[in-house]
Amino acid sequence: YRENAAENIAILRRIALNMLKTEGSKLSIRKKRMRAWMKTQFLEQVVQAGFSNLNNI
Repeated sequence: YRENAAENIAILRRIALNMLKTEGSKLSIRKKRMRAWMKTQFLEQVVQAGFSNLNNI
C-alpha cells in the first residue's frame, strides 16, 4: 500500500478542505484550520457540516 500513500493522503486532504469549505462561518480556510486544530467543538462543527453535505448528494 506504500505505492498509493501519496494519493491516499491527497484524497484525505481534499476531503478535509471540502469539509472546511462547507462549514458556515465566514472565516478564511486558514483560520478555520487553526480554529479546528485548537478547539474541538469547532472541529466537530466542521465534521458535521461535511457529513451533512454528503446527505444532500
